[in-house]
Amino acid sequence: MDAPIITIRDLVNRFGTQVVHEDLSLDVRRGEILGVVGGSGTGKSVLMRSIIGLQQPAAGAIAIEGKQLSQLSDDEAVALRRRWGVLFQRGALFSTLTVAENIQAPLREHTEIDEPLLGEIAGYKLAMVGLPPSAAPKYPVELSGGMIKRAALARALALDPSLLFLDEPTAGLDPIAASAFDALIRELRELLGLTVFLITHDLDTLFAICDRVAVLADRKVVAVAPIPELLENPHPGSGNIFEGRAVGRPQHGSSRWKPAPVMCLSAALSWCWLQPCSASSSGWRASTQAPPRISTSCSMARSPD
Repeated sequence: MDAPIITIRDLVNRFGTQVVHEDLSLDVRRGEILGVVGGSGTGKSVLMRSIIGLQQPAAGAIAIEGKQLSQLSDDEAVALRRRWGVLFQRGALFSTLTVAENIQAPLREHTEIDEPLLGEIAGYKLAMVGLPPSAAPKYPVELSGGMIKRAALARALALDPSLLFLDEPTAGLDPIAASAFDALIRELRELLGLTVFLITHDLDTLFAICDRVAVLADRKVVAVAPIPELLENPHPGSGNIFEGRAVGRPQHGSSRWKPAPVMCLSAALSWCWLQPCSASSSGWRASTQAPPRISTSCSMARSPD
């Protein structure tokens, strides 16, 4: 079995006298979608922030790709952070930037790609998440809730990461939009080979796309297993987390599912690629292929909200 892509050992997080995590340990397997659940205040978002370097733990060790975060130089830390993308709660788009400019922000920060190519890449990423080109010049205030989540996902994918962190990605979405987002994450994982760290309270999301679920309680991870195992052998600390699953959420292929005319994901991926080019000032050039035909039969051709 491959070594875990993320290894956490004996993690401690505290704020003043309040201890959020104590001796928390967890492994995230390469290529899996790991759901992270727990009651309010169990530190799900704090755990994610610790992994991505936004929260300094009081103790413990975190390794990503075998590299201990606490032992990295500044340059090494920056290089490693380019390998993951983050979708924060409520999207966290920059309100004064357009959707295209939000997607371009990581590229401007970490690359020297020239302006025309930045615009093309933003368009490709929009297509990957099922948003039309007309969304590019819009500001976040002009977007629906589902479109905000997809635009934020496009920004998280801007640097072609191998790791994707999602914090409550379906919160606030209606059932149809939430199901569409779940399907998008699952297909992106398959096509891009992503490892997904997914914090959610949405039981339908857990049942639909998660390979394993980690349960936070009593300041640590008390159980990690596929949902059938957790249901068969519940841990006392998991309480009633898996009870009350919503019913009636429309699934892809049902009579209530209405595809929308947006670019299919597989076509977008085949169109979206860069080639080394010594003649370009950035060292890269975009594919000169014509854009794919719009498809409404593809599994990813669906309404953005």
